Amino acid sequence: MLPYWTLVLFSVTRIVLCFVILFVWVGPKFLPHARKLKGIDRMLYTWVGVGGTMLTCIFLLCIAHLYDLISLFSFLIAVPIIVSIYKELKKGTSIRSIHHVFENRIVSGFVKFIETIRDFSFKGLKEQFKPSFDYSIIERRYTISAILIGVSACIIRLIPILINASPFSRAWYFELEAIKNIRLQQYFGDLPAPRGMHALVDMFSSLTQVSAEMTLNLLGSITSFFLTLIVYWIILEITKGKRRTAALFGASVYAFFPTLLLPITLGAENGSNSLSLALCFALPTAFIFIRNIRAIDKAPWFYVSMGIIATGLTNVFVLLIVLLPFQIYALLGIPRRRYLQNFIKLVSYLAVNYAVVLAPYIIHLLLKGGNILSYFDSQLLDTMIFSYFPHLVLELSALSEVYFFIAIGLLTVFLILNLIDKEEHFVDEMVYFALFLTVSVLYTSFVNIDIYFLDLDQLNAFYAILISVLFGLGFYGFFTIVSKIFDKANDSIRYVQPVAFLLLLGNGIFITGGIKVEKTLPQTMPEGFFNAYYNIIHDRLPYTYATVSPPIDDALAQNRHYFMNYEFFLNSYSEIDEEYNQYLEVPEELRSDSVSIPPASIFVFVQKPPYTSIQQGILYDSQRLMTQLDDWVLNYRSMDGREVEIYYEDESARIYELINRRGESSLNKILMNVYPKKEGRAADLFK
Repeated sequence: MLPYWTLVLFSVTRIVLCFVILFVWVGPKFLPHARKLKGIDRMLYTWVGVGGTMLTCIFLLCIAHLYDLISLFSFLIAVPIIVSIYKELKKGTSIRSIHHVFENRIVSGFVKFIETIRDFSFKGLKEQFKPSFDYSIIERRYTISAILIGVSACIIRLIPILINASPFSRAWYFELEAIKNIRLQQYFGDLPAPRGMHALVDMFSSLTQVSAEMTLNLLGSITSFFLTLIVYWIILEITKGKRRTAALFGASVYAFFPTLLLPITLGAENGSNSLSLALCFALPTAFIFIRNIRAIDKAPWFYVSMGIIATGLTNVFVLLIVLLPFQIYALLGIPRRRYLQNFIKLVSYLAVNYAVVLAPYIIHLLLKGGNILSYFDSQLLDTMIFSYFPHLVLELSALSEVYFFIAIGLLTVFLILNLIDKEEHFVDEMVYFALFLTVSVLYTSFVNIDIYFLDLDQLNAFYAILISVLFGLGFYGFFTIVSKIFDKANDSIRYVQPVAFLLLLGNGIFITGGIKVEKTLPQTMPEGFFNAYYNIIHDRLPYTYATVSPPIDDALAQNRHYFMNYEFFLNSYSEIDEEYNQYLEVPEELRSDSVSIPPASIFVFVQKPPYTSIQQGILYDSQRLMTQLDDWVLNYRSMDGREVEIYYEDESARIYELINRRGESSLNKILMNVYPKKEGRAADLFK
């Protein structure tokens, strides 16, 4: 049996490798604009473009009841072919000649490839590789540092998962059920809840063969890695790429001090949180939109459309309360030349995109007779998300007032710097500060506005990103002002910045007594339950075993194995077992087909004293049930012909295995064709 932490690390490695292959290596080959970019720019454009396309494809295939990995990749491969055909037709190429055009392109590509091989030699590689490698490492030191900070953010969020195998909240089970329903071609239920996160988890689970449960557990930590890079990228965008150390500082605040300076709880981040994933789409989309405004006619609008669709399919709150206001503020930055014409064009473009992404929800509600306004109320006010920040340095309202005044001061600094440098573009800074001041004032005691559709509990994740960016801009503003005052000290400041960054980071960690990684939310289930369960699903063949556990675990069993809750097991399984053993005593040729045959193995999950690790909302009166289960197993063990083993045991739980047919459940034994008797399938194979 593998230790739980080993399963986690192997799973993370497989998911990260899959992500790199998909969004760093393969994805850009299908996106002409992303292919021209480098570093984090390239990855974010590919993430938005390919990610949005994948979520759209999964949605369409699920609605058509055609979704699986093969159909998904067939659809994705067909998309660029269809686009190429459309472009050729637009150029005036006849339908009969299109295949000749593609044939010529393929031949040309092979010729170029052969020429590359002909010029390729070990000596040439040795001469060219070394200097370019040294140069790239030096040039990309900030990008590499940002990636390392992102990895650190991921590890910090991963530590609670390594320590705690059980879910962080009961909502995890509902999200898991939705993921498994997608495999059953059920995208929407009675209400059209966004399923982008669930579709992405299911796709990565299928690609990497990591269980959906483990992938869902790891989603928060992997998402935090991505958000750390997005914080770094946003600061670079706002500061025009100057003083990259400032971007590293902002990313470090998000990575290392999430619970002290930001309205974040590690438990909420580690949980199944579609808000964070939606922000991974929304924030790059918002800044790509700002970039495109500068060159409206020649800009790659495909990425903005895909970003809006991906955000809308993942979380409606982020779409309407984060991305839409962001883009409305960005409209203020439209170039003065042809302002009215471009304004109308952009508003129409946004209206069409938002209508397209909201249409599936509205159509489903109309078909089901649902109330549209009530539905959007439920999406904008999520009762499952709450605010709990025990480690914040100040109360959130007081801390927000501090951030509010800092933002006003920084805005003044940036306005002065813009006047001194006579910068042509001030859109990024203007949009960010307008948005930050709007959001932060909602958390302060300055105003007492009760906007019923504005759920601050859901807004916390976005506010945390804005605060992290504020720290980076503060670092940038301070050193820029110093360089303006002491003009001759510019060379020294270049070396002082990284030293100041490291000192601030080190002092922050020292003063706060280390990085806070402990679990702050109450336990849902015994850790031993999930330590054992992850080994069971890796070691046993589906539908050859059953589990006996609290009723909420029915979501775990879906699409994988049989399930009995405690009450059913205690009341009914004795009869099933007795009938099955009577069936075995009958000669094989006389046995009836109508007898209920239990699975080869049955795993009974029993909590140990003091019976406090299962939430009462999950299982009421657990002490009585656990005592009955222990007594039942003890009585069952004493009966003739019954086999019982302890599959797993730790200080929190004991998992019994009732063995009805030895060797018919374990994958290793099935693959090695090991059976307890010489007759049967093994004997037939080796005659």
